[in-house]
Amino acid sequence: MSVFIYRKDSNPTTEDHTIFSQFTENFASLVPTAKQELLNLLLPYLEEPDWEGPFVKTADELWHKLQLENVSIFPGKPLHISFGFRDDDIWPDAIFNLSVDEAKVKGVSLDD
Repeated sequence: MSVFIYRKDSNPTTEDHTIFSQFTENFASLVPTAKQELLNLLLPYLEEPDWEGPFVKTADELWHKLQLENVSIFPGKPLHISFGFRDDDIWPDAIFNLSVDEAKVKGVSLDD
């Protein structure tokens, strides 16, 4: 996993450290919502008739196929987390993007 802090011309601040610390402390409580948001991002693809990617039936099933790839901190914006498939053969260039604003997790995009 990588952590990116986007600040022009400065090192990470105390605020950046606090945001990351809060995220790691609260991660377990964010997981149930994150699982569902990840599945919500994938569902439109599963409905396509010519879909050749991974088929999953539950948020838990998808969760076990993914890994946290990176955490991004942007000043004044919600924390951004990205997940990719553990097995690069499944869908190697898929990136699931979520935003985390305190205890609120929201699906942002599924990019490939």
